[in-house]
Amino acid sequence: MKILSPLDNSDETERLIKSGADELYCGFVPEKWKEKYTLTCSINRRQVPETQFKTFEDLKKAVEIAHSYKIPVFLTLNKSYYSQDQYPLVLKEVDNAIKIGIDALLVTDTGLVLTLQKENKNIDFFISTLAATFNSEAAKFYRDLGAKRIVLPRSMRIQEIKNVISHVKGIDFEVFILGWRCCNVDGLCTFIHFGDPKTNYACRLDYDVSCVSSDFLQPFKKRRVQLHQNIWHKISIEQTCGVCALYDLEKIGVHGVKIIARGAPTEEKIKYVKFVRNSLDLLKKGTFKRGRFRENCKELYRNCYGVFCNDNLCYHPYLV
Repeated sequence: MKILSPLDNSDETERLIKSGADELYCGFVPEKWKEKYTLTCSINRRQVPETQFKTFEDLKKAVEIAHSYKIPVFLTLNKSYYSQDQYPLVLKEVDNAIKIGIDALLVTDTGLVLTLQKENKNIDFFISTLAATFNSEAAKFYRDLGAKRIVLPRSMRIQEIKNVISHVKGIDFEVFILGWRCCNVDGLCTFIHFGDPKTNYACRLDYDVSCVSSDFLQPFKKRRVQLHQNIWHKISIEQTCGVCALYDLEKIGVHGVKIIARGAPTEEKIKYVKFVRNSLDLLKKGTFKRGRFRENCKELYRNCYGVFCNDNLCYHPYLV
């Protein structure tokens, strides 16, 4: 499996690669876009300046460094949709990305995909998690549209991921593995992420959360689901982790795992990449059974974060 790491400036490119990143993804908002729409209406659904390259020249430099190590760089253009008025600026960014050798685009808007094809833009594209690809028919739709990869929603369970991958051939699948698990479904969320996520994101207000569906859940499991969801929207979630599921994810054919940390300090990104790399190296040794591998991952988590692994900070708390 590949490790996809966030990247925010050229200075951290080499360090992330040497820490174990196999692929890099990033964002850039052109000055003309900021002048016309501001960051609140970001071209890539990230409104905080720290989550973007500051200049196009620095992005170009980062791509050159990454390519010297044969590491691909992907650019996020994953706003849920663009208006006709915005398309010229979006297409201009695509042209510039192609010129500097960006390897693929992360997109959500089907209209943008069709426009790229109509305009004969020669660049690969991946489908963002914001497209909410929950089932095999949706995955086949994007594959047939020409997508090379789909980033599956972070709310999907291992069995659901397995079902999609087993029914859809000819395309790669990627899942989230570390950091910032949201209590909502990205592709169905209309909140604007602007400000401090620990205090004033709309999705972090003190809602009453309940589990409506009940037929398939035993009372104990229902209470656990409700507790888990309540905790998700009330606590800091940057320590979220799914690393101990790597054993299962590899067996079902997941192509790559994605770290969420755009805007984080370089040292934190490096820490996260090393943590996932060490876990994958354990998996590659092939000497651990599933239970033992998971225990080792929990130990690595403790070394990384300085706290014990907690089910309520787990991407896959239902795994035994």
